[in-house]
Amino acid sequence: MANQVNGNAVQLKEEEEPMDTSSVTHTEHYKTLIEAGLPQKVAERLDEIFQTGLVAYVDLDERAIDALREFNEEGALSVLQQFKESDLSHVQNKSAFLCGVMKTYRQREKQGSKVQESTKGPDEAKIKVKLDVVMKSN
Repeated sequence: MANQVNGNAVQLKEEEEPMDTSSVTHTEHYKTLIEAGLPQKVAERLDEIFQTGLVAYVDLDERAIDALREFNEEGALSVLQQFKESDLSHVQNKSAFLCGVMKTYRQREKQGSKVQESTKGPDEAKIKVKLDVVMKSN
């Protein structure tokens, strides 16, 4: 019976660990990000970036946070990932840089949908047949 009790204790511990929020540390600005209207995952990702020291909360102005809030969760997370992977060592205005990343993301998103619509082109198989005919005749 002791093994069974120990087995249950281990099982309970495993179930508790993912829900244990004390292991997740947030900066004092996490609550502010949530109150600003950012989705939880976006606020957590931005808070992680703060914790890495890549950028500080004071480096981002209200406009950058507001602009980030306008994205859907997936878009905002993509923007933050791109921002995180950027070399910010020579960037003086990180807030403006983040806004630039968001603008670029929006432009690529618009172009991507237009590119997909206009990618209809000639059939590769037909081109190969015609090339073979031309090559054989020469």
